[in-house]
Amino acid sequence: MPKNAYPPMGVCYRSLVRYCDQIQRYFSIFGRENVHVILFDQLKREPQTVLESTLSFLELPTEYEGKEVAIKGSKKQRNSNHAHRSKTLHHWIKSGYRRALLHGVTKAPFPGPRFGLRVLHKLNTKTEVRKKMDSCLREQLTKEFRPEIDKLESLLNVNLDSWKGNDPNTP
Repeated sequence: MPKNAYPPMGVCYRSLVRYCDQIQRYFSIFGRENVHVILFDQLKREPQTVLESTLSFLELPTEYEGKEVAIKGSKKQRNSNHAHRSKTLHHWIKSGYRRALLHGVTKAPFPGPRFGLRVLHKLNTKTEVRKKMDSCLREQLTKEFRPEIDKLESLLNVNLDSWKGNDPNTP
């Protein structure tokens, strides 16, 4: 387990991708008609359509001031592939009290520490081009998760070929 994994469950990838079981629990408790599932792939491809269907599901107006800004903002790159110049400094910034301070969970005892941590974090972070996944690993993961993907496809009545490696547009 990485030293600063937060939350620790966040690195338990195999259990986290059991989407079918998780969604089925929501359907069982709240009723299928009361659960709106959004696939990230669709959100990336069609942010306006997903936004409008979500607003309709919530019985909210689909037209509002600032809608275009919200849709445009959804296309901004976030969570790029980051690397840290100093792992030691990164672990120091992201541990315990400093993590809570950095993310605004804990109030600073005096003005300035949060800003200082943010500057240190930014200076210590560099964005790198993400390497393409090894084809053997991709094939292994696709094979391992194929039954899960098939179950999810059936549960949601959607085509998830891109998750199965059947889509030529898959990176």
